[in-house]
Amino acid sequence: MLFVVFVFVMLGLLEIDIIQRNLASEGGATGTRLVSTCREIAHKLRKYMAVRTLMSLLTGLAVWAFTALIGLELAPAWGVITFALNYIFIGPLVAALLPTVFSLVQYGSFRTAATVFIGMNLIQFFSGSYIEPRFAGATLAISPFAILLAVFFRGFMWGLAGAFIGVQLTIAAFTICEQSPSTRWIAQILSGRRVTG
Repeated sequence: MLFVVFVFVMLGLLEIDIIQRNLASEGGATGTRLVSTCREIAHKLRKYMAVRTLMSLLTGLAVWAFTALIGLELAPAWGVITFALNYIFIGPLVAALLPTVFSLVQYGSFRTAATVFIGMNLIQFFSGSYIEPRFAGATLAISPFAILLAVFFRGFMWGLAGAFIGVQLTIAAFTICEQSPSTRWIAQILSGRRVTG
């Protein structure tokens, strides 16, 4: 499944300039509006990836500080591993389990291992379920609830691949809804902002 998605994305990226020129020259007003919508989606996706990078970096730094405070060996490595795993959406569980098992080996104490496990999960929970959705929502003008729902719903439907692309699909759908007067109300509801007027 992931290989098929990868092939389609690569083939699509090879033809992006051709499609853009064809839409602009042959598509009339609809083609021009579609090119403009695609540019807006690309702009928002770049902003989201910047937010994702920053939040993964902050989570990695928090894990590094926590593991260093506990005295766990390889604290910088745990921070880097957490950053990498968090960035690709498989971090919360794996990034918590690896240092937990390592602390059990290093200290031989289930109490210390439980402390590491709880601390790592608290960091991951606040970062991934509270801070990042709120920060991404404020940056992209999308409700943090919609962002969390996108990750969990798409993850439930399509597994890891769905969790990985859930927010991106929601950003694209949100932007498309913004462009049309008949669907703008959907974008206003999902924006998480109070509508005035």
